[in-house]
Amino acid sequence: MKTQDKYSAALDKKQSPYAVALIKASWHQDLLKQVSEQVKKTTKALHAASFVDEYEVTGTLEIPQMLAFIARHKHYDAVVVTGCVIRGETSHYDHICDTVFPAIDQVAREYALPVGNAILSVENMAQAQARVNGEHGRKGEEACHAAILLAQKFREIKVSQ
Repeated sequence: MKTQDKYSAALDKKQSPYAVALIKASWHQDLLKQVSEQVKKTTKALHAASFVDEYEVTGTLEIPQMLAFIARHKHYDAVVVTGCVIRGETSHYDHICDTVFPAIDQVAREYALPVGNAILSVENMAQAQARVNGEHGRKGEEACHAAILLAQKFREIKVSQ
């Protein structure tokens, strides 16, 4: 069973559509364009959103700040974040990853906002490409599914109360 089919079967289309935002870093645009397209195709294939609002930030480090702003305004049911951090010769990679991932988790939990994480933290561009083109997953598709299915669970809980 293809990944998309597995998630499609789990989504209750009666609960659609969802307001979905995509926050993307501007570095590695060719790669992240593929991830963004996966997010948009996935929401369309699942009939989960009629549109995806895109917000571009300078780099991965700025993603949690934009996420917090979006979460505070409570306009979206789900958000997908995407960026790419490639290890270099300095400790910059560690600083970015040690800052960004906990901050995203903190915002998602504080605002009870489903966030699909498609930020790639890799050793080189070949690893990044493999996580986008299907060799080691399709990160945009997977993150989008995760966010939308969690948004569905949140709606189910709200409706049942």
